Amino acid sequence: MQSKEDYMSELKIFRISGFYKKAKRKIPINMDVRALKEEDALETMYSVIGSKHLVRRSDIFIPKEGGITVLENADMARTREFADIDEEGFVIPR
Repeated sequence: MQSKEDYMSELKIFRISGFYKKAKRKIPINMDVRALKEEDALETMYSVIGSKHLVRRSDIFIPKEGGITVLENADMARTREFADIDEEGFVIPR
């Protein structure tokens, strides 16, 4: 069992870039996602884009090179919801 300190040190912010197809158009995607692993970040992105824009997963395209990057700190994120990740007493509620 991991302690809270070990668990918190693994939390990362991923920037996912790509596009999805809808009505024969390519619509760009740029999203910052907080997750433990790259797979978790992709799953979150697929579910958010799919539910908000009614796009199937097969219509979402993320390039293998440069499509997913790990942000070094929370200041690089586009939204302020990630600002608390670098604070000393940050805890994920369960």
